[in-house]
Amino acid sequence: MKLNSLQLQQHKYKLSSDSFKNENNNSIYIVSLILFMGYLLISALS
Repeated sequence: MKLNSLQLQQHKYKLSSDSFKNENNNSIYIVSLILFMGYLLISALS
């Protein structure tokens, strides 16, 4: 099952709101988000 970009964004917002409720998962979410953004940037530039 493929997600379109809108569903993917909604899923990411849901993940972010869920993880911000839990302080222990907060830093893990931020690190993974930074790594994901870096991956998108590298793949866009190459």
